[in-house]
Amino acid sequence: MNSAAPIPEPDTEHSLSGYSFTGPNVINVAVLSLLAAALHGGVTGAHFTEWIGYGIFFLFSTMAQAFYGFIMLMRYWEAREDSQNPDPRMTRKVPWERGYYQAGIWGNLAVIALYVASRTSGVPFFGPEAGQVEAWDFYGVVTTLLEVAMVFLLIGILKDLRSEQEA
Repeated sequence: MNSAAPIPEPDTEHSLSGYSFTGPNVINVAVLSLLAAALHGGVTGAHFTEWIGYGIFFLFSTMAQAFYGFIMLMRYWEAREDSQNPDPRMTRKVPWERGYYQAGIWGNLAVIALYVASRTSGVPFFGPEAGQVEAWDFYGVVTTLLEVAMVFLLIGILKDLRSEQEA
């Protein structure tokens, strides 16, 4: 006869509440960012053939969005693992969480604005196609929609953070 009480399953939602990067949309934003990075990466080579500056921009966009999504996933998985550890070792709240979300909003808004401007009024600033209006393309529209979704989700995450702080 076993008299030991069963160990209850951890309440993930409750136990993650004290950690950064654990809101319900963190995974969604991370995946969207990684998808946008993959799409940008897929056209980077073609943009290098147009002009090195365009290629560098797309390479930077790819790396930035991949890094952004990767950091969010890693923090989420670390918090999830740490919340179930009887001897947690991770800093629960990081002071840069809000700034990280804001950087994602502004960075994606800048890329969205550049894409829309290049399709409506022409490629801004530099390069051999400066001032030329580019055609709307399937991959560009899909990538931009992913970025728009990220912006809205990040705004929602920031609102949730504000609500947590006021409570």
